[in-house]
Amino acid sequence: MDYAKLNDRLQILGMIGIIASLAFVGLQLVQSQKIANSERVTGTLNSRITINESVIQNAPLLAKANRGEELSDEEHIVLKRIIDSFWSDSFFGQYATDLVGGVGGSGVPLALFLYDNPGARKEWTTAKTLRNRKWEILFRPDTPMHRFDDAVDGHLAKLDEQLD
Repeated sequence: MDYAKLNDRLQILGMIGIIASLAFVGLQLVQSQKIANSERVTGTLNSRITINESVIQNAPLLAKANRGEELSDEEHIVLKRIIDSFWSDSFFGQYATDLVGGVGGSGVPLALFLYDNPGARKEWTTAKTLRNRKWEILFRPDTPMHRFDDAVDGHLAKLDEQLD
């Protein structure tokens, strides 16, 4: 066997090694994306569990707000924090879904919560108006947060139209 044939065979083996390593890297990328998706879902579930625990702990407050009864200043603060938790969970859950190329319903969990809790919906509408004014002062008028709130409003309008 001469040097040229040995060189050709070694080059072929080298190319096969490169192709195999590229295939391995591709498999690692797919696995990494699956892990990221799994972590996102786990994080979302843990966040929703925490929010649901807060709702359960404050069920009398939600019932009072849903009946249209007057809330104390402290109760308004607690209700606003529950709504803000739903808002943050929905907004950042959608953001995380978009990052990994998933499909999600922007604002659906928040819209469902607000639809089922008219007292919270009233509080959210009031807080949203003030929040949007603050955002327009601090940010440009058309932010992802504005579009998210618009999506929630759209979901609520659909629910109102179809279910009422």
